[in-house]
Amino acid sequence: MKIYLLKIWLLIFLVSCIASLCLCYIVLSARTINANSGSCDMSILLYVFSIFQIIIMTISNTTIFMNLNKKIRENYYYSLASFLLAPFVTTLITQPLMFKGWKNMLFYGIMCLPFLIVSALFFWRFRKLRFITKEN
Repeated sequence: MKIYLLKIWLLIFLVSCIASLCLCYIVLSARTINANSGSCDMSILLYVFSIFQIIIMTISNTTIFMNLNKKIRENYYYSLASFLLAPFVTTLITQPLMFKGWKNMLFYGIMCLPFLIVSALFFWRFRKLRFITKEN
């Protein structure tokens, strides 16, 4: 079970990074850059902030290892909280630190939503596989 949860934790990180970087690329490729503006292009910072945010959320997502405890693994809501609560709280805490106000929610959504969606999908898969092995 420990190895399985470690694989889930690492897969959440990898899939979230790939999804977030692809979304960054799509958003940044859609905008036009004026060559005569004389200002530098700081679009690479979105990639850096995105990876930084996913690393922070992955560190906070170590709570999935609480599913090694049978009481947490058997309770649906405790297991859901171990997968999603800490990254969601981290998202709420780091958003005002990285961006002033809610002005840039598109970019913040690009950073955080893939992680939360992938975590929810892996939670669903974890519960489904746990239920199937419990019946057999």
